[in-house]
Amino acid sequence: MASQGTLYDDAGDEISIVQVYVVKYYDLNSLRANADIDFPVLRYADVLLMYAEVLNEIEGPVPAAYDAVNSIRARADLEPLINTMTKENFREAIFQERRVELAFEGHRWFDLKRTGRLIEVMRPHLMEEFQNSNIQDFHVLYPIPLQEILLSRGAITQNEGY
Repeated sequence: MASQGTLYDDAGDEISIVQVYVVKYYDLNSLRANADIDFPVLRYADVLLMYAEVLNEIEGPVPAAYDAVNSIRARADLEPLINTMTKENFREAIFQERRVELAFEGHRWFDLKRTGRLIEVMRPHLMEEFQNSNIQDFHVLYPIPLQEILLSRGAITQNEGY
């Protein structure tokens, strides 16, 4: 995280910082839009967390699911999860692990949509942060591409709100 101050890139351009922002994938030594940092498309930690989530949904919190999550926690030098959780508690632990492990990588919004928690999590958060929430009920669905609607010859209609 960076806070207020001034940064300079390789081109000598001044970059003023007026608020806290994430520098997880920012390379100060590169020309603008020409960094050598590759944004990860799929991380092993993400795969392990998906695996643990699937195991939990199918069989409950089995040892293999704990092993997957705990291997990520061990790398971060965190205490392992204890093998005494209910299916619901383990699900919440996985959600939290995804939230912190994959922070600033573009997963949270889709995780909230996928798990049906978008409205309950984002409305209070936006109200607290900005005293306004533009999250609408229809945001839990994606818009259907017009091309698909046209190809279906009326069999598919647009999701309400789009």
